[in-house]
Amino acid sequence: MKFKNIILFIVLGLFVVQPANVLKADLASDILEKALELAEKKKIKGKILEEFILNNVITVDYEGKEQTYKFNKDITYEVYEDGKVIGDGTWAIKGLTKSSIKLSGYRDIYFQIYKAKDRISTLANLKKKNDEQTNRKILAVSPVEEFISLVQLKRDEEKRLAEEKRKEEKKIAEEKKKEEKRLAEEKKKALELAIKNSPKLIASLQDLKLTQLAKEMQEMLTAFKQDKIKDVQLLNFYSETYIKFQEEKIKRAEEKRLKEEKKRLVEEKRKEEKRLVEEKRKEEKRLAEEKRKEEKRLAEEKRKEEKKIALLPAETDLQKAQHFIRNVEAFVKDNPEEFDILEISQFMVDAKSVLDGTLDDDQKKNIKLFIEFTNKSSAFVKFHNDSKNNKIREKLIKVDKEITLLNTNIESLKSYLKNNMKSNFVPTLLEEIKLSQSTLDNATAFSELENANKSIEALKTLLMDTQAAVNDANLYISELSEYLRENLTSDMAPSVKKEIEILKTAIANQKLEELLLANKRTAKFISKKLGKPKKTTVTTSDSQTSAEEKQKLKQEKLETQKNLEEEKIELEKTLGKQRKKPQ
Repeated sequence: MKFKNIILFIVLGLFVVQPANVLKADLASDILEKALELAEKKKIKGKILEEFILNNVITVDYEGKEQTYKFNKDITYEVYEDGKVIGDGTWAIKGLTKSSIKLSGYRDIYFQIYKAKDRISTLANLKKKNDEQTNRKILAVSPVEEFISLVQLKRDEEKRLAEEKRKEEKKIAEEKKKEEKRLAEEKKKALELAIKNSPKLIASLQDLKLTQLAKEMQEMLTAFKQDKIKDVQLLNFYSETYIKFQEEKIKRAEEKRLKEEKKRLVEEKRKEEKRLVEEKRKEEKRLAEEKRKEEKRLAEEKRKEEKKIALLPAETDLQKAQHFIRNVEAFVKDNPEEFDILEISQFMVDAKSVLDGTLDDDQKKNIKLFIEFTNKSSAFVKFHNDSKNNKIREKLIKVDKEITLLNTNIESLKSYLKNNMKSNFVPTLLEEIKLSQSTLDNATAFSELENANKSIEALKTLLMDTQAAVNDANLYISELSEYLRENLTSDMAPSVKKEIEILKTAIANQKLEELLLANKRTAKFISKKLGKPKKTTVTTSDSQTSAEEKQKLKQEKLETQKNLEEEKIELEKTLGKQRKKPQ
């Protein structure tokens, strides 16, 4: 809000000074619009951010889903959808401005909440400058207590629905029991109706070409009507006949089903064969894509290797010739029978001046003939090529070591900068990091990498020496302050105060030369002026109190020295140097 008011005041001032100047008015309008736009992008940070997320639950539109995030004081969080927990994890406030919430667990991501509380920004990595942010709309912000109440209400509703379901299932079971009883009664009636239905059964048997069974059923029905058989005999025969009828009906239905099943299996086989062909095509496509990616990766590695090789100075014709001659010497030593000893010896004699550093036109011709002679041996050609490749690998290892060292040095400066944001060296550190990173990304010569590392080492040495001088100055201040406490009425008190002020000024400026001069001056002052300080007389009644004060001052001095020593060790660790202990 203060930022908006300041910008508004500036713009109104422009209008008052030049009311008729339309161009300046437009400029002021643009400035105000830009300022408001920047203000809208500000995010909640620090304790305000922590209090906000602990006292509220936040519902956001995450990829089309309404997700509610609840942050707990034990640094855990839960993610809800439709009142149910779908994920959890831990959280922590991160970032230089403490405006980012790092989520781990269900999501590994950073949240930033705009001050307007109408949206959040998500990103995957704070350290990557090119990591794109995604703004997501905040759908609702609710107090934690209200959210907990809503969740409890939903749980009560689910419990009620479960009870209703149980009652419904019980009702269904009772209805089923009644239905079974009803079916039993209907079955009895069905048996009574069997006599009436016999003619229909006979007709159905005839339809299935079961002529003999239909004839027997007709004879039993006729016998029953003539009172030649009892009811139970008719009912039993009717039941048996009906069962046979059903079995035959089922048999024929099964035959039909099997026929259709066979047809279905044939169709499925055809589809499966088609699917396998398609899968094979896709697999071949996938393998081709993987091959393409691998070729691309190898090409990229080759490009990087060539870029590293380009950093090294190219070999001169003389160096190449000398390397060739030394390889011939080494090869002949291990393979004396490969070449004619007289011919190879003559070539070596003719090339002796090359090893001494001379390569004129005649020697170039001799070396060319020498190479043509040795190229007749495939064993030597392989030996010479292997030697050249090994030499290149050694150079690449050297380049890799220098690149790794530069990376390490840049990170050590960043670490120091992070822990010393108020240091006077901040501009120097930023410039050194910027130049070194540019060298790392765009170096065209190996010497550029070496010079960048030397420059950082020099800066690290300056930082170490400056910190050591600051530590010495603090010790001198502690010593002089102790002297003042014990000698408040001493004639030297004003001079001591002046020395302390000089030391404090040097510490604040953090200039090594100034610190060294101040420390040297103070050491000389203490040695000459305070060698035997004049102390005030202490009465007998105050002697015990004075002794206690001296002991307290001694303890404070020891603690100061210990703290300074710890700070020095921490600085050395940050800058990546091992602390050298005195012998």
